[in-house]
Amino acid sequence: MKVIGYPPIASDPSWNASNITLGDAVYAVIHHFQLNPPNVMEIVDVNLKRLQESLSSGGGTKNNSSAAAAMRASSQQSVNGSSSLQNGSTNEKQSQRQHEVVTDDEVNTLIPSIPATFPQLQSMTMSEIKHLLNNESALESFIQRTPEVITLNEIKQSIVDANVGTAQSNILQYKEKVDRQFFDITTLEKELSSKLSIYEKLNNDVERICRPPDGKDAVKELNRAKKEAYRNSETIADDWVESGDNIHEFVKKFMEERILYHTRAAKAERLSL
Repeated sequence: MKVIGYPPIASDPSWNASNITLGDAVYAVIHHFQLNPPNVMEIVDVNLKRLQESLSSGGGTKNNSSAAAAMRASSQQSVNGSSSLQNGSTNEKQSQRQHEVVTDDEVNTLIPSIPATFPQLQSMTMSEIKHLLNNESALESFIQRTPEVITLNEIKQSIVDANVGTAQSNILQYKEKVDRQFFDITTLEKELSSKLSIYEKLNNDVERICRPPDGKDAVKELNRAKKEAYRNSETIADDWVESGDNIHEFVKKFMEERILYHTRAAKAERLSL
């Protein structure tokens, strides 16, 4: 493809200074050619030349008009012409989003029409035609060799190649951003896992603390505490006998421990019933 007269693609410095994307530039050129088709066209695309010859020989005036429409719609790939795009590039860019929807008619202009006749069949003998009718693989091979099917396959392949190119461009463009987001998500996932582990441990502790104690465990713990209170009271008594400290202070401490001892013993007995 060669387009002359569009300032942003006139040179590498102009392209770098234009600050527009490749898609915007392609759309601006296509849109201009759709509104202002060039008066002089030279078909340089081999596929379109073959399509034009096939349609001209097989379909008469109707096919010629379809081929002309196909060439106009495909001019962004096959036209080497000169056209002035000096003015209005900014307005084109601002309004292009409103015209990006490709209609069925625009797509249909790229697809060759069904031929009215098949010149290849006219040169075949009756036996060859019967062989095609009776042999599905031979018929399929013949259909695949017709210019219209070849053109369709080439259009399909060009669309696939364009989609692959766009996908690869998007991957390169957003790879760094996606990698950074993936790293952030992975970090957050690790933090969430750690905090969930802490939460589960605390939740288990809360359930254990709030759970009503087992009767046997409670009696066992009360018996242990009862013995501890008894030993403490005996220790207080032994210390007072040896030291002879204030009797009022001794009685106060001794009674506190003995009351605690008897309280725990009573509770253990009640729970054992």
